Formats: sequence, structure tokens, C-alpha cells
Amino acid sequence: MENFESIRDRQELTFTAINYYKEHKEELLDLRLPGLSGIKYLRSAALFGPNAAGKSTILESMNMMCKVVQESANIRTNKLEEFYHPFLLQKEYKNKPTTFFAAFVSEGIRYEYAFSYSDQRILSERLSAFPKGREQVWYERKVSADNQLMLLKDSSYFRFPAALEPLLNDDSLLLSLVANSPKLENASKIMPVYNWFQHGLEYVDNGPRSASDLPFSGEILDGNKGTDIQRNIIQGIVKEADVGIQDARVAVIQINEGSKEIQQLNSSDEESDEKEVKKRKYKTVMFAHRSDNDVSEFSLGMESDGTYQLFCLSGHIAQALENGSTLLVDELDASLHPILVKELVRMFLNPKSNPNNAQLVFTAHNPCLLNDELLRRDQIWFVEKDKSGTTSIYPLSDFKPRTDEVLISGYLLGRYSATPSIPYCLGQCGKKNGESNGK
Repeated sequence: MENFESIRDRQELTFTAINYYKEHKEELLDLRLPGLSGIKYLRSAALFGPNAAGKSTILESMNMMCKVVQESANIRTNKLEEFYHPFLLQKEYKNKPTTFFAAFVSEGIRYEYAFSYSDQRILSERLSAFPKGREQVWYERKVSADNQLMLLKDSSYFRFPAALEPLLNDDSLLLSLVANSPKLENASKIMPVYNWFQHGLEYVDNGPRSASDLPFSGEILDGNKGTDIQRNIIQGIVKEADVGIQDARVAVIQINEGSKEIQQLNSSDEESDEKEVKKRKYKTVMFAHRSDNDVSEFSLGMESDGTYQLFCLSGHIAQALENGSTLLVDELDASLHPILVKELVRMFLNPKSNPNNAQLVFTAHNPCLLNDELLRRDQIWFVEKDKSGTTSIYPLSDFKPRTDEVLISGYLLGRYSATPSIPYCLGQCGKKNGESNGK
């Protein structure tokens, strides 16, 4: 990613394992891709760094890449304006293009896809495939020398349908246009690429709780979305998390406005006649808690922040594990105990609980997660922002840590940077003039 919000210069995140590191070898992905023999891949990557360093921006940039691919052929005039968020702290970057590049595997074939854009137009686009190890450039677009015409060069590997030529605007990605015209020739060939951007990456902001009574996980439990496998994973996560929950279900709640009466309804009662008192009905998740020999139910809104966050995450985790997709979670450790967070990460690291090779990218603050019993050294990344306000991301492997190095201590002592710099004056807040730290 390049020139997106606080990311000024090109930054790269990779899941390629370092063969020198021997820890947790059983957790690595051996995809045996043509042309990449001997290379294995990681199931997870963790991003650490201080507040406002740009950790969230790294994940948001990946989410934005998917949005442009999915929506550039479908949205309003001047549509790229809402996707164009350049680095604003230096004037020359306000008019420079935003660039994204992804190398990924979809339906067993490796692809490389890149594009750049301004607030007005797509400036470049390129798609390559490696079905047998050697690169096949399917097509390439770029601006002409006079910065006017968008030149398109297809290939024998992918012929651009002539019927789409009048519809290919300067502000639309070719990938998005073809994928949204499924009846045209060659559209099916490009769908594995489009599907990866549509379903292969999922972004979750695990920040402060929202006011939703029926979040995504609840929709899966209710049967509106998801599968039985996903519902079983959700139930397993909430039951095994040691929060006292025996069961989770979706119920219809009725509130009689103007009174304090709250009544739980069966689904068959939803269509009952309205009485004199105006009623409001909505669905929410109910959790059954066992205490001694009794069981009581509480709605999602009555649960703790930790239980709420865990439940909301469970549906996204279940979907990723079943579909083998890559889950991007901002602040995975928000309101959750470190031991519980470790177990959530292990669900992705363990081949038994993750047979479909799903991947997890997450940001966190808790240094306990740096314990090498959980993550390999090549799974740990740091994010920091320099004096110019520019975000950079770099791997722990740049510091060549020893096998026996205590990573938690090294991080807290600033050996790898990416730690908060606390000004002296902050420690003096609230002290009277002349009062010393000794007092």
C-alpha cells in the first residue's frame, strides 16, 4: 500500500515464512505453488505499536483496496473521491496516486494484482496469473503519455470482451466491470480473482461496542446468514470462553412504549394484533447463564464489554475458518483477557481447528501476545510513526532476535522501537510548582 492516510511511502506485509526459523513448523502452510518450491506460509501476523502509529490504517488500507475492486464499476459519478484518502501532511502527496498491490492464491492459482488511482480516475491496473509457475500477464492498463487516454492491453490469456469497451470508464477498474457482467465471455475466468477481494479478505473493527442488538454473529445464529458449521463454532467459542454462558440464542423482544414492561415473544407471536399500547419489537441475542441449579437468561446489552466483543468476533472467526479466508481484526485484545486472546489466535494457528488454511491479521497492544510460545518470530510486525507523521511497518526479523530472546522485555525496553514516547511534562501533570517527583 502507498499514499493512503498516514501511509506515505510504500509499505509491505507478507505471509511468507522465513525458513531459518524452526519454531512451530507444524503450523506452516505448505501450498506447493508452482515456481515457489520450498516456500511455506504463515497462518497469522500480529501488528504491535503505540496509539496513533497507524496500525488500524494498515488494515483499513487492505479493506479500502477491496472496496475499490468491488464498487468502482457500480457507484456514483466522481465515485473515486470517496475512496481517495492520500497522505495530507505534505502538499505534494495530496495529488499523488494511491497504489495497492496484492499477491494471493484463489482456487489453487497464484495471482498478482495492482492498481493506482487519484480522486478522478484509475491511473494503472495490471493482472497476472502463475498457473504453472511462469507469469502470464492477463492485461494491463495505463495512462497515455499525454495523461489523457487510458490504454488497455489484453493478451491471449485474457481477451477483453468487445461489448464492454463502451462501458469501461476512466474511473472504473476493469476487474470490477468484467466481474459485474457475468454473462459476458471470459467473465467466469476472472471471477476467482474478484471473489478473493469480495470474500477472501474480511475487515473487522473490534473497537468500542456498538448499539447493535443483533450483530453479524447474531444473524448467523438466527439462520439469516452463515451455515450450521458456523453456528456450532460460535456456540463453542462462547461456551468455552469461561464467561459462564451455557447457550446463546436469538429471541424476539417486545417493548410496550410508555411502560416499563418488556416481554419476550416466541417467533409465532410476532404477527399478533396490536393492542392499545404501542409496541416495538426487535431481535436480540439471549445468553443462558447457569448458577448452581438455576439458569437465567440475559440479553446481549446486559453482558459485559468482554462478552459482547467475544460474541461479535465469534461469527467472523467462524466464517473465516469455514471459508479459508483472511480475517483482519483491529484491536483483537480490546476488552478481552490475554489468555482468551491467545486461544482465539490458536484457533487459526492449529491445523486441526483450521483445516481450510484461514489466515488472521490482527493489531494489539498487550505485549503478553509476544510470547514465542504463541507466535513465530516472522509473524510479529511493528508499526510506528516518525516525526513527519508517516506510518511505517517492519518485521521483528529485521532485528535478528535470538531463539532464546525474551521478546516481551525487548519490546517494552524499546529494542524494536514502536513503543510510546511519553513526554516529561506528562508525568508532571497535576503537580504544583516546585513539587518534585520525590514528593
